[in-house]
Amino acid sequence: MGIIYGSSTGKVKLISTQSNRITNLISNSSMVIALGVCGDQLIAGFLNSAIFWTSIGYTESNSQQIMTTSNPAYAIAISHLGHLCTCGSDGRITFAQISTTTPVTLNNKQIIELNSDLNCASFSPSGNVAIVTSLDKMNIFVLDSHFWKHTQTIVIEGFNLISCLHFNKDGTKLVTGSVNGSLELFSCQFKKKIINERFEISHLGLNQVLIKDTSTSQSAIFRSNSEIKEIKLVRETFVVIWTKSTLILANINFPEKV
Repeated sequence: MGIIYGSSTGKVKLISTQSNRITNLISNSSMVIALGVCGDQLIAGFLNSAIFWTSIGYTESNSQQIMTTSNPAYAIAISHLGHLCTCGSDGRITFAQISTTTPVTLNNKQIIELNSDLNCASFSPSGNVAIVTSLDKMNIFVLDSHFWKHTQTIVIEGFNLISCLHFNKDGTKLVTGSVNGSLELFSCQFKKKIINERFEISHLGLNQVLIKDTSTSQSAIFRSNSEIKEIKLVRETFVVIWTKSTLILANINFPEKV
């Protein structure tokens, strides 16, 4: 555990909160302008348009440059599925899949033009939804068969410029901040339905669902590597989830025992 920061001297460092030791993770000759962290994977963007990757716990010598963008990437995000998103003031979004082989490579590279300054990027915890902001707009992208599709644009009136955004741990909430000092909290779901007038089923993505017992306020999240197709409850205790290629059986009260 620790604090990761980037400096104007081109260094990305980790401060251990247990030992107070400082470890160099990435070094470059240009200023650090963006950082993205997910699990033990770290992505750094530099003013010279270089994008570096490393794994937390590795030494500085293990970091490597994985790409160079057309413009400095002021917004960077990485998902737990290994998807990378970079964007900047030229309005160009680059999506790619990181393969952590040796050396690290990028697959399924995709470039999308929005023709507007882009300043923030974030993936949902499920990893198959990405949000990229431009001024007062949130552009929503959904992963479909290894490629990203722009599905919706949401305008937040009076925000002028969205300066930051972040999902909560289970992906049910999204908070955004703006340069005028205001914060907005959004509820995130693709669709919702009620079963037996008691259980609330909220689809948080194509492969993630939240099941909440409204009588006890207890909830459980289920994720799959495949798209969720159908959900059924048995005796108000067990759930059966059909996906594109798998079947999930679980006790709602003990979701960890899937």
